[in-house]
Amino acid sequence: MRLQPLNLVVLLMAGCASVPGGAPAVEQADAALAAPAGERTAIQAGEAEPLIDLAAARLGMQRSKTSTSGAELAERWSPALGAALARHAAAPTVRNEVELAHVYRDAGILDQAYDHYGAATRLNPRETAAWDGLARIWRDWGYPGLGLGDAHRAVWADPSSPVARNTLGTILQSLGKTREAGDQFARAAALDPGAAYAHYNLAAVCAVQRQYIAAAEAFERAAALDPSLEIARVRAREARQQALDAASGKGGSHERR
Repeated sequence: MRLQPLNLVVLLMAGCASVPGGAPAVEQADAALAAPAGERTAIQAGEAEPLIDLAAARLGMQRSKTSTSGAELAERWSPALGAALARHAAAPTVRNEVELAHVYRDAGILDQAYDHYGAATRLNPRETAAWDGLARIWRDWGYPGLGLGDAHRAVWADPSSPVARNTLGTILQSLGKTREAGDQFARAAALDPGAAYAHYNLAAVCAVQRQYIAAAEAFERAAALDPSLEIARVRAREARQQALDAASGKGGSHERR
């Protein structure tokens, strides 16, 4: 019997209680439904990061901006960027704006990526990939609170996007909202059961909440879906051991049920 997404969300989140904290997160690649691009570390356990004012944000953006000469240099050594620029010059469509922004982001030229993601949202306010890209850039600049609105807009534009759900989860996680982050990771995994990054992120949330068995199972699903995700196998073994230690009293506290 095929489970509906909402039912699968409930099953994936079963047993995960809420405690404050952060956890490592895997971010999906820019291409929709792609395999995870690598591991990202969220803010450590503690209070949520406070929202900052726009003046501070502008200072952060200025500090993170790439110089024009640096962008021009990147165009010379990156065939992908040169090709994306050519397509954009010929036809500045929503698709080409987003594609160019993706390439700039991959090259680490975040200010240019931000501009093109923004242009795409103005051309089409329901362009999920553009809102998602803006949210990630705010997060990568170190201001996840300012990316929260864009992450919610990405989910609003396409509630069925596992990529947008996962990005929203990483931002909530960065803000110390562990339970809410877990909900988004569970929804991403339900929408795309083959998304290793979503299962890994859900597992990390369960581990932070001392749900070691649930964490181990989710880490194992992530490793089975993406054999290159060696960290998932390592974390699964750790979670299994933590479950044994908790059951025997060695862990200092029993696993929450």
